Amino acid sequence: MGRSATLLIITALAILIVATVQTVNTTRANPYPSGAVFLEEPDTTPPSVSLQLPTESIYNVSSISYYLVVVKPSTWTYDNYLSSVEYVLDNETPVVIADRSMLQNESNYKADYYVPSNLAVQPLGFKGNIKGVPDGGHSLTFQVRSVSSYFPIEMRRQYFDWWRGEPEVYSYVTASSTIHFTVDTSPPNISNLSVEDKVYSSTDVPLQFIINEAASQISYSLDNHANVTINGNTTLTGLVEGSHSLTIYANDAAGNMGTSQTIYFTVTQSQSEPFPTAFVAAASIIAIVMVSAGLLVYFKKRKR
Repeated sequence: MGRSATLLIITALAILIVATVQTVNTTRANPYPSGAVFLEEPDTTPPSVSLQLPTESIYNVSSISYYLVVVKPSTWTYDNYLSSVEYVLDNETPVVIADRSMLQNESNYKADYYVPSNLAVQPLGFKGNIKGVPDGGHSLTFQVRSVSSYFPIEMRRQYFDWWRGEPEVYSYVTASSTIHFTVDTSPPNISNLSVEDKVYSSTDVPLQFIINEAASQISYSLDNHANVTINGNTTLTGLVEGSHSLTIYANDAAGNMGTSQTIYFTVTQSQSEPFPTAFVAAASIIAIVMVSAGLLVYFKKRKR
């Protein structure tokens, strides 16, 4: 083998060794999956957060269902992820409903976002119930914490050095719009009914009462018949003679129904009283006595 051939073989071996080293170094310098994008500056684009409740703003239950939708920005890359999701009721202590450890488990959320196949819009849905909410007005806010990892240019050293350093992490919080709602689990109270347990001599009876809150609907049931809707105080007209029962009902804006006590009363139609029989009988007896007395006096006078 000539000198030229030997030099050629040595050169080829050197090139192969250098290429192998480069390949190993490149692999070690990129410990993340292929396709990952390393940012020199953090992506501070927040996700959009939409909090949804049922259409009502007043609830007659103390358990409030919610549905939170989080949409990731199209700029997010592999190293952008959600860190936690929490809600705040009436400015009290935040309640975490999901954190990074939970969110990385695919069984705990509806959409894959940690390593999304599509870096564009992939909404996440969070459903739940807030229990034990007391009566009164409330505010509800959801907060979503997002984390963006990045490698500043000064951290990118050659080969084995730069990848050993931890990337700096930039965090920020985005909150949904605050939603206000009311819980009302107490039915209206109906009191001071003007109809009483007694006998009425008229077929028209005034009906008055007091309700302790604004009512969306008021009605009454007479003698267990179908409810009759009224706007407030009224008069029961055309009542037939006999015994009756009356119950008042009132609904509030939350759908609670209040019921009054049932009143029992009697109607006797007013009529002209006939001439008393006893008085007529007495008058007749008196008249007979007077006539008899007069005749007795008359006959005595004639006898004389």
